[in-house]
Amino acid sequence: MAIWLDDLLEQIATSMALADSGNPTGKRLAFIIVDNAVEYLMKAYVENETQLIGSGKAIRKADWDDLKENFKRLIAFVFKQFPSTTASQTDSQSYHDVRNSLYHEAKPISVEAKEVSKYIEQFKTLLNDLQKFKMSDDQWHKKAYDVSRMIARKEAQTKIVIKYSIENGLARFRTDAPLKDTEALMHGLHTFANYMGLEPTITDLERLLVMSGHPIEQSVIMKRLNHLKSTRMILKSKLLLDPKGLKKLKEKFIIICE
Repeated sequence: MAIWLDDLLEQIATSMALADSGNPTGKRLAFIIVDNAVEYLMKAYVENETQLIGSGKAIRKADWDDLKENFKRLIAFVFKQFPSTTASQTDSQSYHDVRNSLYHEAKPISVEAKEVSKYIEQFKTLLNDLQKFKMSDDQWHKKAYDVSRMIARKEAQTKIVIKYSIENGLARFRTDAPLKDTEALMHGLHTFANYMGLEPTITDLERLLVMSGHPIEQSVIMKRLNHLKSTRMILKSKLLLDPKGLKKLKEKFIIICE
């Protein structure tokens, strides 16, 4: 398989994985990636698989270099050279216009997963028309699944693993990574609430930190807790994590409850 074609398949598989994430940003990026793949397909096919560029051919090299920088002119050229193409030139241009809005507009706009899927189908049609390349739906989903697993592994490699447990009725956490006092306190609160179902007292928290190998003097605990309250990492009225604080922990740590 040509390197440029393998790269295209990877792009589409990535867009499928992002579209399935359910995240608005993921869907927006998925659509932009598909548009990039469509544009890349037309350029790579003309440059690598045809004899259209050069002196005495369909277009001079200098003119091609200028034309391919403009999507509207690029797509018009490709569809003119390959009139048997069954993909829609009008739809392709419309999708590209949507992509420009997603990429350039200074407002949080997005697209639905079904729109990403429609654009992907348009790409598949164009790929088959030009390159006579086709994969089954199962093959596409397998490739998207592989990309999702790879992304998950990469994410896991950047996170710190921390384990929560309860031993002899006492909750604790364990990790080989060094923790800031604020991180230890947040994990302490989360561990205690997870196993005990309520907020700890200061004494409970102090004991848990000792059990977890991260002892902190009570005076320091109070200062750090006040800081966490002021930054909305924990609730102001209770020794429990704020949703913002829990999200912050999950961004940095893989939490395993034993």
